[in-house]
Amino acid sequence: VRSAVDLQDLKERFKVAMLSAHRTGELQKVAEKLATEVERRADDFQRLKERALESLLRMKRAGELDRMAQEMRTASEAQAVEDARPALSAKQRALQSLLEMKRSGELQLLAEEMDSAQKAFRQRRVGAPGGSDDGGIGEPGREHSISRSQRFAACTPAGRATGSAAGVGRVSR
Repeated sequence: VRSAVDLQDLKERFKVAMLSAHRTGELQKVAEKLATEVERRADDFQRLKERALESLLRMKRAGELDRMAQEMRTASEAQAVEDARPALSAKQRALQSLLEMKRSGELQLLAEEMDSAQKAFRQRRVGAPGGSDDGGIGEPGREHSISRSQRFAACTPAGRATGSAAGVGRVSR
């Protein structure tokens, strides 16, 4: 529709089509189909409503509704506490998380795991040909003869299998 004339023309054609459908009985048939569909949907909705009410009554008798209500109150209270807590910076959240880990003992377990992993790593290095127990640092003032990527390859099982670990821990002199 581009102009008022087009709109008026469209209205006139619609009016003629509706009158024609009314005269032939087509409009009555469409109205009956729509009424039947509305009644069917209303019946479906009523059956759904009845089933939902029956289900709620069964849940009430079994005590499930009270349990669910209590869970929802608890969740709501927890959310209210969370919302009331001031927004913390990343540093504050990290510190708080570390403190919680310390209190729960998780931090101690993590430290022990790291310590045992470090010991195992050192034992592998000492046992490797040409290896040393210097933690990969080498002697002060001396540069390493291998690159960082070679060191990484030496630490992986695939790197050890291909022999790319030769020279790990060695320093150029």
